[in-house]
Amino acid sequence: MLITVKAAPHPSEKYGETVCIAGLSVDLSPRRWIRLYPINFRDLDYNDRFRKYDIITVEARPARQDQRRESWKPYPETITKHGNLRAWQPRRPHLDPQIEDSMCALFRNTRDHADAQSLALVRPKDVSGFKVEPHPG
Repeated sequence: MLITVKAAPHPSEKYGETVCIAGLSVDLSPRRWIRLYPINFRDLDYNDRFRKYDIITVEARPARQDQRRESWKPYPETITKHGNLRAWQPRRPHLDPQIEDSMCALFRNTRDHADAQSLALVRPKDVSGFKVEPHPG
């Protein structure tokens, strides 16, 4: 899968400090979105830690506690990195076909259909500004 999102760490009594990872399958047809949880990222061997836009393989099973169709429970010890698509051009063929027209349609579908897609890449209609502020600490 091509990693597109790595959420901020979240403390969990059951799993320790975990992150949720989302990305796109690159070897399945049709391609589909995948959510992996839980991953205790800090406990991974340094060589197994991955970054945004890394391509990885991992064994996983459908998440029984999460009914969203993209949700899988990974076996972190099976993670293998296969490279990184840091530049935009190599990522485009994977991501461009996945762009959805509207976040509203995605929300409507998940509200009306329990098995609807819940992850998506949405192109914003308008970006009227972008402000970055330094974070103390």
